[in-house]
Amino acid sequence: MSKKKEKITEIVLSNLKHIDEYANVTVDKIFLRWWMTGRLSNGMRLTDEGKNCFELADIAYYRFDFSFMNRRPQYVILSLTTHIDCPYYIGIEFENKVKKPYIRLYDHKIAMMVSLYGNINDYLISMENKHDRTKKKSQPIY
Repeated sequence: MSKKKEKITEIVLSNLKHIDEYANVTVDKIFLRWWMTGRLSNGMRLTDEGKNCFELADIAYYRFDFSFMNRRPQYVILSLTTHIDCPYYIGIEFENKVKKPYIRLYDHKIAMMVSLYGNINDYLISMENKHDRTKKKSQPIY
């Protein structure tokens, strides 16, 4: 279990102790119900229940429209897992029978960076390019 996810789960759960369903629940019992993956440091994506509990605990979030922009969804999800180091939730709203994907970020610093880049996709591309440049610098030249 990721220490960061474990600590976040503990704090949110402590804010829900007034709700009977969560009054006697331990972090270990609820962890896999709130996070898409329980792997050590492998993504901070929330499940539907996790999102609902963050709402019940009145945790602030920042909502952005989201699209895959002609990229494979698996690739975008992997990029989110790698580059978004805060809890996030991906959802879909329907407007006039049209699917409108969105993402909720639960960190004001990352949300500010996304706003500066204009959208989540441009932010992710920038982070990927930064990662690639750093990786190339560390490779030995033969």
